[in-house]
Amino acid sequence: MSVASSITTPDFACSLVRHPLDTALYVCGQYHLEEPDEEEEGASDGKQEESKGEQTRTGALTGYKMTASGIIQVFHEKLPHGVLSAVWNPGAGQQLAVALSSGGVMVADVDEEGINEVTRVSAPAPPNTSGPCTDLAFLGAGKNLLASYTSGSFVIFTCPTMVPLGTVAAHKFPFASAPAETWTIACDANDMIFTGGDDGSLKVWNYYTILEQYDGDEELITAVKPEVVLKDFDAGVTVVRTIKSGADGATRLLVGSYDETVTCIDFDVDRITKVWKVEAGGGVWRFAMHEDETRVLVGAMYGGACVLDVESGEQIDGMFEEHESMVYGAAWFGSLKLTCSFYDRQLIMWD
Repeated sequence: MSVASSITTPDFACSLVRHPLDTALYVCGQYHLEEPDEEEEGASDGKQEESKGEQTRTGALTGYKMTASGIIQVFHEKLPHGVLSAVWNPGAGQQLAVALSSGGVMVADVDEEGINEVTRVSAPAPPNTSGPCTDLAFLGAGKNLLASYTSGSFVIFTCPTMVPLGTVAAHKFPFASAPAETWTIACDANDMIFTGGDDGSLKVWNYYTILEQYDGDEELITAVKPEVVLKDFDAGVTVVRTIKSGADGATRLLVGSYDETVTCIDFDVDRITKVWKVEAGGGVWRFAMHEDETRVLVGAMYGGACVLDVESGEQIDGMFEEHESMVYGAAWFGSLKLTCSFYDRQLIMWD
């Protein structure tokens, strides 16, 4: 493994996605923590401001083109809140949904010129949620957007109007009955919803059962129960992605955890079958499936990054360890890999 090109991102890199139409364009979501100014004083009485001690979270989307001469930055759009995740709408060309540290969600068309402000729709944090929005997934060919939250819930939005259709209480810690962060969310072609939480569980939900419980008010939906619960992890479930049909038409999932494992699962109606489970070399945060669907690139935080064979789970070519901080974002550029990391602010293309 060797570095083909690298570039320093303006802020701390959290996510990386390839443009669905311009396949040489990548969008990197970033997060910046601004510490309070210890010297700042009130204008009139000399007392320090009440906001002293609070961090300010801002963010950005930065566009990068992959060229023969390396990685080139083509746009940089600052945002008032940090970016935790981003996903393209499969039914709307270049529409990008962005998960924000405020709990809000932004949806807009994005190309090599940056954000198209005419198409931009921003939704504040929905009722009965708190903390950042952690992950996103489009449901039903892009007509609905799913969003997960650190408050232990997930929300179904209409798209592109971003009207919430219900907030579901999804994960909690059994020993304290306190909400557990819902770190990730995904769905399949049958409108089944998959969530992973800090309680160490993977849960499967029926979209239509949730809609039956929604009566138009803003109350937290607690009556809906998951179809299946899998508690097979020693730490929080941080990422789940549907990849293709498994055996007998089942939905095949990849599930990553803070416990440094990746698990391949087949889900069929009300049954989960484990295909394989392997060590990833670090806490798992994101997956990037190669377009041939035989290999998956794993962002394994402090462990670096690695490529796994989808059928066997075997690691291909070992760990990539050139990053000096947590690897959060991952994407493919042909046979080359792209990964981004947080504190060292590096976007690296490697083979």
